[in-house]
Amino acid sequence: MKTVSVINFKGGVGKTTLTANLGAYAASKGYRVLLIDLDPQNNLTFNFMTRAEWESKLSQNKTIKNFFEPVVEGKELPSLRPLIVKKTFGDVRLDLITSHINLIGIDIKLSNLLGGDDEKVIAENYMKTISCLKPALSTLEYQYDLVLIDCPVNFNFTVKSALYASDYYIAPTKLDAMSSEGIYLLGRLIDSCRDECREYINKLEGSSYTPLSLKMLGVVPMMAHVSKGKTLIDAELGFFHKLEADYEVFPQFVRDNTTIFGAELKDKFGNVVPA
Repeated sequence: MKTVSVINFKGGVGKTTLTANLGAYAASKGYRVLLIDLDPQNNLTFNFMTRAEWESKLSQNKTIKNFFEPVVEGKELPSLRPLIVKKTFGDVRLDLITSHINLIGIDIKLSNLLGGDDEKVIAENYMKTISCLKPALSTLEYQYDLVLIDCPVNFNFTVKSALYASDYYIAPTKLDAMSSEGIYLLGRLIDSCRDECREYINKLEGSSYTPLSLKMLGVVPMMAHVSKGKTLIDAELGFFHKLEADYEVFPQFVRDNTTIFGAELKDKFGNVVPA
């Protein structure tokens, strides 16, 4: 089983779209796939079900929030299995753990767990918090081939727990200045988290904690504008080459599709609604 986090610190770059489509494609090829929605906005979840279905059947006791709540309360680490929703689309099966808006509050409570009277206690609390998701996912090792985690636009402890549990991460980006900068910021923060883990583990001699070991699979250009020659337009090509100098950038890019989103949206009276 391989676990991959999909992350960037710039919103609107297609993280959820990429996660959903990679998962659906892998499942269509016969791989056993689990998607985890770690974003409180729940957008990945609503790619695969209606809000009404989620609210009536899942919101109370079948979301990723229900995994982190016992962690906050200092209880025994819960299993992820009761939270898994099995979805079938024709012959394709795709499993999902949904998110919840109250995951924001969970993150605040996780941060509050990091205090302590001395360096070893602080180190133990940090590593215990950041590592909580990894053993829970390891119990699913023979159940899935691929786990994809859709991460929100922040670097709080639920995100750190996802990265700690992941083998790899993918960074989708639009080919513009702000989105590209999100990739560089992400790299710096992951390096900082890697250093923190190493520092705290060194203070816990004989502990079973392991360093942050995930690797970057690469950058995925999203919502690209394509010229008549089927290549990136000049402005985006510049950002592509800049990223390529520092990272592994996938040569395949996801084109911007204006068929739906570029069309005029109108209200029920026929008036154009501003985008």
